[in-house]
Amino acid sequence: MLSTKLDGKQGAAKTVTRKRAVLYNALDYAVELKALSANNLHDVKWTAPKTVRAIDKRVVINKKQAKRLLDEVAAQLVEGQPRRSSGPRLKAFFAVMYYSALRPEEAAMLSKPDLQLPEEGWGELLLSQTAPTAGAAWTDSGERRDRRQLKQRAEAEEVRHVPAPP
Repeated sequence: MLSTKLDGKQGAAKTVTRKRAVLYNALDYAVELKALSANNLHDVKWTAPKTVRAIDKRVVINKKQAKRLLDEVAAQLVEGQPRRSSGPRLKAFFAVMYYSALRPEEAAMLSKPDLQLPEEGWGELLLSQTAPTAGAAWTDSGERRDRRQLKQRAEAEEVRHVPAPP
């Protein structure tokens, strides 16, 4: 039942794995509350659904498309202020996402001290915090973005080193 959708078809591998984890934790909680004597879900034999590992190159942006996108973004102006361009800042934002595979919330927190860029060759980006956009009503601070540690990292100042192509 965990691996099928309402229409009877096979569910996605990640969905099935997540549902099984939720069920396992719910059963553990029931044991903790003494509503059940044991959580025997680990005794149930099952095979996790296969996941697709291949990337469909038809839907991934290529170098030529990326260059065109970045050139168009660079030409953008701040709305209502024709002389002030937001393009260079946005171009840098999207470029680090494309070339160094940063998440948007990581790219938003990138600053000059985080850049180690030599005159020639590969450089390095030093990431230590993120600022995901949630909206002011949903953040602890009341601001649009909440600053926090890197995803799946401890709250301490753990730094992730990311290669930056020339």
